[in-house]
Amino acid sequence: SNSECVNMVYLYGFCDGNANAIRREYATRFPLFSLTFQRLKETGSFNMVPRTDRVFALLQNERRTAIILQHFEQNPSSTRRSNFALRTSPTVIWETLSANGRHQYPFQHVQHLLPADMPRRRVSCDCFLNQTDNDS
Repeated sequence: SNSECVNMVYLYGFCDGNANAIRREYATRFPLFSLTFQRLKETGSFNMVPRTDRVFALLQNERRTAIILQHFEQNPSSTRRSNFALRTSPTVIWETLSANGRHQYPFQHVQHLLPADMPRRRVSCDCFLNQTDNDS
């Protein structure tokens, strides 16, 4: 906040510009002092300057995408379970998988029918046909 920044500048004058003394003083009060002072020196402002380093952001995203895809290649599971292992939000995991044409669970194109299912399906269909015959 601005009041913290004003206090930092005040202590800078109080410590006669001795950066080590200021760091020691603010180590307990404001842990972000060195970053704030560095920002003030570089930009002349206390305000945060948004990063314009798009290349770095793209590399981070590519790295994160590779980690997520590798995790799901080795261990296909839900995004909710994976967010603990990857320390990433389930939404980011889901969006990454969707963007790469992947699914949270192994995708099956057909339903697996077992030989033991056939008699049960036959009975179910016969019951349905009997009901429709009785209704008409």
